[in-house]
Amino acid sequence: MHSSQPKFVSRVDAAFPAGALPLSRIYVLARDAAQRIAPLAPGETIIELIRNSVPTRWKLNAGGEHLKQCAALAALIPAFRIRTFNQLEELPLLAEFIEHDHMGTGSA
Repeated sequence: MHSSQPKFVSRVDAAFPAGALPLSRIYVLARDAAQRIAPLAPGETIIELIRNSVPTRWKLNAGGEHLKQCAALAALIPAFRIRTFNQLEELPLLAEFIEHDHMGTGSA
């Protein structure tokens, strides 16, 4: 964060599930998304998974196995591009919109 931004500390260990939860959707945040939310084709999903993965972010060569894992995940889990927030104060609204979309109740 920028040095001009106030920083806060808070414990977040409460209210979290004890075990792993199934992954049912992937949301890719985009500032330039034309629609509020749009499904990604499997090929687009593979590209986004690679682009947003640790090896890519750290400029590491993950090899063919990484590509296979991204392709397998893209074939199993639907992914969506969602227009993200411009200001930090909008983050709760974005989270609410994703929750509504995931639950199938439409936009927030």
